[in-house]
Order: sequence, then structure tokens, then C-alpha cells
Amino acid sequence: MTRICLIQLGSFRLIMLMLRIQMKIQVKTTMSQWTMFLVASSIHQRKQFITKKIMMILLTVKTLCDCI
Repeated sequence: MTRICLIQLGSFRLIMLMLRIQMKIQVKTTMSQWTMFLVASSIHQRKQFITKKIMMILLTVKTLCDCI
């Protein structure tokens, strides 16, 4: 019983670490993407970009919930 809990805790920590690394990378890419987004003039591209970002966030949250 305790072993399973420890394994779960270990995998949870690993997931959190991976998420933290992913977030750092995400922030860097997001910054450059936002710059590109501001440069991009067409409304359609902006809508697509925002939709993609929202989908990414929802997917990350869903993955987290599945792992926990």
C-alpha cells in the first residue's frame, strides 16, 4: 500500500518537474509566438492562434487530471 503511494508520489513529482520544464519552454516559445502574432495582420490568423493556444492549455489540464 505504502509502496504504491510512494510510486504515485514519485511519478507525480516527475510529472510536476516535466511540467515545469515544459512551461519554461512554453513561455519562451509563447513570447516569440506572440511577437509573430502581433506582426501577423490577418484576423483569421489571430483567431487560429488563440484557438490553438486555448486547446493547448485545455489539453495540458486534461493530461494533468488523467495523470493524477
